Amino acid sequence: MNTSVKTFLFALVVSCTFIFSCGKDSATGCGNNFYGELEKELTDLTDALTVYSTDPSEGNCEKYRDALKDYFDAFSGLRSCYGVGTSKAEFDAAIKEAQDDLDDWEC
Repeated sequence: MNTSVKTFLFALVVSCTFIFSCGKDSATGCGNNFYGELEKELTDLTDALTVYSTDPSEGNCEKYRDALKDYFDAFSGLRSCYGVGTSKAEFDAAIKEAQDDLDDWEC
């Protein structure tokens, strides 16, 4: 995996943590606190990234890739909480692009 992909994915994880880590739930059960919904996946992802960055072996790469897939799968499950109209289309496109990139990612 090249450095720009690593940097992008790390920045995405960090920004999602800060963007979605506060707020109150709405009446629909959707709020800005997506972190609570993604806590396990985000913790697993952070742990896998830490291990992979210190030991970029094939096994650690696969664990990191799997953690990213789990994170995006869980994040996709929050689609109903994410905006309407164009926002949902952008959300869907971003998730699809990330998942497609992960499907093509070889360790």
